[in-house]
Amino acid sequence: MLDFLERHIFHKMEPWMKPIIIYGTGSMARVLYSFMRKERRVVAFAADDEFVMDTRFMGLPLFKFSELMTRDSEVPYGIALAFGYHEMNKVRKARYEELKARGFCMKGYVHKSLIHHNDVILDKPCVIYDNVAIHAGSRIGQNAFVSSNVSIGHDCEVGAHAWINSGVSLAGGVNVGARCVLGINSCVAQGVTLGEETFVGAGTVVTEDTAQNAVVVRRHSELIEMDSERFIKLMKQP
Repeated sequence: MLDFLERHIFHKMEPWMKPIIIYGTGSMARVLYSFMRKERRVVAFAADDEFVMDTRFMGLPLFKFSELMTRDSEVPYGIALAFGYHEMNKVRKARYEELKARGFCMKGYVHKSLIHHNDVILDKPCVIYDNVAIHAGSRIGQNAFVSSNVSIGHDCEVGAHAWINSGVSLAGGVNVGARCVLGINSCVAQGVTLGEETFVGAGTVVTEDTAQNAVVVRRHSELIEMDSERFIKLMKQP
């Protein structure tokens, strides 16, 4: 591990210039890498020891967590977490805090297409993908994940380690508690507060406050016993 770092990484760099090791080997890691590789210097991947079955991932070296621990006191690289919301983001939170406590430089990613208005605060590191809009007075917590095509209204607060999937819309004054999970295309109405670790299902519209550990999901879409061609004719669609 250290031999590799000596060969491939310059030790004397400004913090923002540090090369990146992505922590994770699942779909989240692949997607984050596809974003980061265009703007940052990703040099390797790492994962919990039990999930490392090979020495390479996505064409780059893959290290065990235990190997990350055998490093000099001055860490010459940053680590970006890249795994999902397992156990309502408790796993992401625990790994983030453990690595940070051991002195690692935790890194995030913010896509250059982000539109953020006045007084927006990003408690870095956080991860924000493409085509996201954050309106005036809002705040995104540390280690929060915001996927593509998300709209966050004015004066919203997204808690630490929260997970917001693609297409989510938050109206103004929404408070998303720590470690919440918002499913794809879900919406939260004006001024609503989601208690910590609330799970909001895909396509769900939340109009009332929730308690901690709440679950809010929409009913399944209705399956009509009719073939699609006949349905379109009955609907008189062009």
